[in-house]
Amino acid sequence: MPALTAEQRDTVNRALDFLQQIIDCYDALPADARTVPSPQRDEIERAVDRLRELNRNGQIDFASESSIAVLARTDRRGIHLNSNFGGDYRNDYDLPADYMVDNCEEGYFYSLWRLIEILMHELFHYEHHSGVIGSANVLFLVVVYGTVGNLLEGASGLFARLRGQRRLVRKYAGHEHQAYSYAYWQLGWLDHLLFAVCFDDSDCIPCCEQHSAQARAARERQNPYEWR
Repeated sequence: MPALTAEQRDTVNRALDFLQQIIDCYDALPADARTVPSPQRDEIERAVDRLRELNRNGQIDFASESSIAVLARTDRRGIHLNSNFGGDYRNDYDLPADYMVDNCEEGYFYSLWRLIEILMHELFHYEHHSGVIGSANVLFLVVVYGTVGNLLEGASGLFARLRGQRRLVRKYAGHEHQAYSYAYWQLGWLDHLLFAVCFDDSDCIPCCEQHSAQARAARERQNPYEWR
């Protein structure tokens, strides 16, 4: 797999540094302002540390062959970002030398949160769906859980249509549903941390409005459900 350049690896680290900054700012708030449950706050920090370890070991890199429709893929060797993205005319996000997170007019806020979103999603795949045990888990989820879930949703959908009602359904089956759910909740709790910091100490995180908007947009992109 093509490795990230030293500059690109630093860019990934800067995104992780920003997440740690949110956590540190949140921890510095008065006790009554820290409303996010400790397990959720700790899971975010654990994920940041794990991603930093993967990046340090060169396990975040570019996929050698990727469809432009796929943002990243993951296997036992690590997380492989789509090399079609990150600076060319088809780019969905950039890997800039500096995200300029304190420049509210020209900062790469979308790119920052797009990368965070992708890394959170792919981390779940790496930790739960790679290797021999992870592959067996994927097979079980796709064949058993996915099939049964689709049958149940199909039946409930039929009854809902007969009653003229909409229903909340999964957008993805099996292991993808799990990864989207994990990233969705991680981004939701990150948004809660960010809101608490911006409400009580907005000087700790410059450009709160821009970050909050992109955090919410990233969370919605990872929403595993939709109304039909």
